[in-house]
Amino acid sequence: NRYIAEHNGRPKPFVWTKPAAAILDAVNGNAAPSV
Repeated sequence: NRYIAEHNGRPKPFVWTKPAAAILDAVNGNAAPSV
């Protein structure tokens, strides 16, 4: 697939934008208010 080849040609690391606790709370249905 051309898209995958292009995307993998210039990779960049994934950066979490929220603390893990906030993500887990959202997944578990306990969403914290956004800042």
